[in-house]
Amino acid sequence: MEGNYGEHWLNGVKILEFNLDTPEFADAFQKSKFVNFDGFAKKRKGHIIITDHTDDSWYRNIKIKKLK
Repeated sequence: MEGNYGEHWLNGVKILEFNLDTPEFADAFQKSKFVNFDGFAKKRKGHIIITDHTDDSWYRNIKIKKLK
C-alpha cells in the first residue's frame, strides 16, 4: 500500500492493482461480504492475513518486505 493505492503480486507477476479512493472500489465493497466489517479497508498498516477459502492450502517460503 502506498496511500490509497495497492498492488498484489504472485510469483513476480502483478495480478491486481487497486485504488481505495475510487467509485469502482466503493461499489465493489458495498457488494462484498466485507461490507459489515467495521474499519475494513480503512487502516494502512496492520496484519497480513493468509486465507484458504475452505480449500486445502500450502504455503512455503513466504517473504514480506517493508516498502520504502
